[in-house]
Amino acid sequence: KPTGEAVALGERVLTNVSFMRAGGFSVSENGALVYQSTGGTGTARLMWSDRAGRQTAVVDERLQYRDLRLSPDGTRAAVSLVSARDDTSDVWVIGARGLRTRLTFDATDDVSAIWSPEGTDVVFSSSRTGRHNLFRKAVSGADREDVLLDDPMDKLASSWSSDGKFLLYSIFDARTGPDVWVLPLTGDRQPRAFLATAADERFARFSPDGRWVAYSSSESGLSEVYVARFPGPGGRGGVSRAGGGYPRWRSDGQELFYQSPDNRLMAAALRVGSDRIEVEGEQPLFEMRAPDGYLRDFYDVASDGQRFMLIVPDETTSNPLTLVSSWPTLLKARN
Repeated sequence: KPTGEAVALGERVLTNVSFMRAGGFSVSENGALVYQSTGGTGTARLMWSDRAGRQTAVVDERLQYRDLRLSPDGTRAAVSLVSARDDTSDVWVIGARGLRTRLTFDATDDVSAIWSPEGTDVVFSSSRTGRHNLFRKAVSGADREDVLLDDPMDKLASSWSSDGKFLLYSIFDARTGPDVWVLPLTGDRQPRAFLATAADERFARFSPDGRWVAYSSSESGLSEVYVARFPGPGGRGGVSRAGGGYPRWRSDGQELFYQSPDNRLMAAALRVGSDRIEVEGEQPLFEMRAPDGYLRDFYDVASDGQRFMLIVPDETTSNPLTLVSSWPTLLKARN
């Protein structure tokens, strides 16, 4: 049981911008504590990159971009923009010439929008009911926002199957941590767990044909990218070999991209069979970094796999690290 009063050991500690509430700190067994503070502004630019890492600006305005998703036809991007005034987020759509259109106007957080297969609607997560629930809205800008799923769990929309029948979303379970659930959009519409183990399962994405799901899992002790049959049960296989996260499919399902632990975009060529997927080879493409304290979508791939849209954080706005030595002595002194 905890004893004594809580003691503050650091101020303005960075936390993950998603509902999964990961803290930007770590403690060693020899009494050292290191934490990342919120000293940076978190601004970034939206950039296109080719496979060699050559970048051009989508829009040169520096803002706090989050949750980047390209539309199915690649002509638009849905993003969350963080307000500098009150630190809340809204969903915006950015067109081919960088023109921005605001889609949500609620005073709380509206985040993590994903596109319908036709590109006419988005499903997004909003905290307006006290927790992150799923809402659906037409991209045309109509005022109507339908509640898609409201239950006691915080949740973030993750992927929409190409046939429009299923939605993957992430939850944070107090017992098992981050898990992946599926919501049928037809029939009984009852959500069920798809990946829910003691490991952290994140970043689930349907394959273009809807028969597979790519995701990352910490089951080996290191975040790795896997693919699993949908709706299951069935085959499952590993893709990355030395760590990986944030998987993205090419539109023909023959290539899977992911971020390596050394911040490189990797491309894995796949051989897809009826009940298994094999990796035929992989290659590093270019360096890319997620914004500090970030565990949500910060890049996406065009349908041909030749271009990538990135949230590129400003180098001058990173959040500083603070080292506290012998922190247990501070605890004893203040208690």
